[in-house]
Amino acid sequence: MDAIVRLLNALIMLGLPLFLAIGLVRRYALSWKLFFYGAIAFALSQILEIPFNRFLLLHLVGQING
Repeated sequence: MDAIVRLLNALIMLGLPLFLAIGLVRRYALSWKLFFYGAIAFALSQILEIPFNRFLLLHLVGQING
């Protein structure tokens, strides 16, 4: 049962955004570049989030502890 739920979750997480993107591209004659740029921006934000938060946290804790 757990495997079925996980598979369904993955299909929804990947399929729904793709389905919506296809609909938007067809309805409004958008370029796929828009979605690729968004995907790249999201991936970069996820990659840079942990080092940025670590730097910020260490900097703030250093100021608080004096």
